[in-house]
Amino acid sequence: MTAPVAGAVPGRAQWLNSRTGKRMRRATETDPVDPAEEREWLVAARGGDARAFGKIVRVYQQRAYRAALAILGNGDDAWDLAQDGFVRAFNHLEQYNVERPFYPWFHRLLRNLCLNHLRWKRRRREDSMEALEESGGFLRADPAASPERVAEATILGERISQALRRLRPAAREILVMREIQELSYAEIATLLEIPKGTVMSRLHHARRALRVELAAYAAEVMS
Repeated sequence: MTAPVAGAVPGRAQWLNSRTGKRMRRATETDPVDPAEEREWLVAARGGDARAFGKIVRVYQQRAYRAALAILGNGDDAWDLAQDGFVRAFNHLEQYNVERPFYPWFHRLLRNLCLNHLRWKRRRREDSMEALEESGGFLRADPAASPERVAEATILGERISQALRRLRPAAREILVMREIQELSYAEIATLLEIPKGTVMSRLHHARRALRVELAAYAAEVMS
């Protein structure tokens, strides 16, 4: 794929690894970038350098996909919105303060895009959700585990996915942030712009709701 030309506004898939999103979904997290180096990229990107912003995308694309997936519960929608989020961020970099961390600012932008998308789907009664985690499931069995263990982990992962689908988007989002992405309370508070105590309270209620859904789903399967 040809690299974007500095000064051009990149399209939705120009920066990303694959138009299908499969490679991005399976990618591992990149090593943390040096803040000074990231700032240099962002200053250049604000001047219209799409190549510099492409480096930012490569650092945060997996995190963006998982953040969108946590809200939307649909892998294809998460892929599309993650791309849209980066394009919108590039087009609005003049609103970003390069002296502050990039990801919290970008996360707010991406989260708003995702919530607006959910409202759009709700208005049109398109509330079908796919698996929350298309990149391998919530529970990954040890490759060296016995077939029985692998099967048990797969079944349990599917049950958790089914239960998470039934939660409200806000509850699902905060659970995934804590339990899947393993973010700290402070990190979640920063990203959601809520007090740390509110994070703990929401997690408590979300976990309780998940237990109820797991019990209900188990009862349906057994009936």
